[in-house]
Amino acid sequence: MRIARTNVPESKFILGDIRKLDLQPIYDAVISIDVFCHILNLEELTTVFQKVYTAMRCNGIFAFTTPTVEEAWLTTIFENRYNFEYFNRIIEGDTSILIERYYNHNHEEKIREVKFTSLELINEVWQRSDSTMLVKDYLISEIKSALANAGFIEINKYSSRDFGDDGPVSAPLFVCRKPSVLQ
Repeated sequence: MRIARTNVPESKFILGDIRKLDLQPIYDAVISIDVFCHILNLEELTTVFQKVYTAMRCNGIFAFTTPTVEEAWLTTIFENRYNFEYFNRIIEGDTSILIERYYNHNHEEKIREVKFTSLELINEVWQRSDSTMLVKDYLISEIKSALANAGFIEINKYSSRDFGDDGPVSAPLFVCRKPSVLQ
C-alpha cells in the first residue's frame, strides 16, 4: 500500500478482507486485477461479487481479470493425476529477481500452488525470500453464474489480447454491469 499511497496520495485506501467489506453504493466502477483467484471456493466468490454489487451505484461497471479454465481444456490437462510443474516465469529488474513456479495441487478443485522466490539487492547483498500461495482456476461458466447470482447483467468475457496485451499468457477479462433501478 506504501507504493500506491506514494503514487496517488490524494486517494483513500481501504485495507481489509474483501469477503468482509461492507461498503455503501458509492462506486461508479470497480476494477480488479487477479484478486479473485485467491478466493478458493465458489460460494465465497459469489459472496464477494455480492459485496462488490452492493458497493456500486446503478449502471456501475465491474471489470476484472482472474485465471479461468475452459471446460474442454480441463478434462485434457488434468487427466494426469500427479503433481507436475507446468509454468515458470522470471521477472528481472536491476536490483530484484522474481521467480514464479506453478504446480498442479488439487485437480478436482482446480486449485494450484504457486511458489515464489525473490532475490533483492539490499546494501550490495542479495537477499532471498520464498513464499507459497494457493490459486483457484474457475470455469468460465462458474464465474458467469456467480456474477448473475450476485445481480450483474451484460456479463461479457474478453481476452486481454483484445486490449493490446502481448504477454506470454492471455488473461481473461470479465466486464459486467449493475442494472439501473428501473430495469
